[in-house]
Amino acid sequence: MTGHAQSRVTLYGILDEGIVYQSNVGGGKKISLDSLSGEQGSSWGLTGAEDLGGGSRAIFTLESGLNINTGALGQGGTAFGR
Repeated sequence: MTGHAQSRVTLYGILDEGIVYQSNVGGGKKISLDSLSGEQGSSWGLTGAEDLGGGSRAIFTLESGLNINTGALGQGGTAFGR
């Protein structure tokens, strides 16, 4: 008899970009995008489950912060630090 495990993996993410507007009435204005000023912060992750057989299963969630302007990892450069 052969057993077949059922696996499920989901890739998800949030891109949260803030817009910064600075004005110095006589000296001009500056508009820029800021990944760190969004409400939730940009992130991506993996979540899933693996059937181990015999009624047991492994579940996991790995999530990482992300600065979408530079591509740098959040949480001090730690991969999956959230």
